Amino acid sequence: MPTEEVFTMPHNQRTNGYVRTSRPTFPMQREVRDAWFRFEDGEMVEFTAAVGEAVLAQFFEIDGARRLGEVSLVDAGSPIFQSGLLFYEILFDENAACHIAFGEAYPECVEGAAALSRDELAALGANFSDTHVDFMIGTATMNVTGLCADGREVPIMRAGRFAPAVLA
Repeated sequence: MPTEEVFTMPHNQRTNGYVRTSRPTFPMQREVRDAWFRFEDGEMVEFTAAVGEAVLAQFFEIDGARRLGEVSLVDAGSPIFQSGLLFYEILFDENAACHIAFGEAYPECVEGAAALSRDELAALGANFSDTHVDFMIGTATMNVTGLCADGREVPIMRAGRFAPAVLA
């Protein structure tokens, strides 16, 4: 199946701040809509939702579900985003918007991961869990800026679209 996403494995100890959902999602096959989450040192420590708050409370009881396993960028030019439709099927819906996933990480985002032990992956920040659920956060107004090791800031997305490469 073609995909519109560019995904990565975030470090499970380094997420701080707030994020708000932009589309509904369905953990445990139950709707969650208009949710926001607050993170401290990689852990989701506070949340609310207009619909499905009790579902989230149950979901976050799963071991590892309070930490991120994926951060994915999707350009607002995606045909699925442009359709405005909700397909109720994550393999389609995840191609509609930037998203985060709570739970299990995709260690294949780490070079040489296949040769690493679970402990070595954990030391690199991989999250382990019995779940992996995507929550859409992208909008047509979203800006994403990368911070380089040397302190430079590089625009990744502007107004929901991938920015031209700016490497000097």
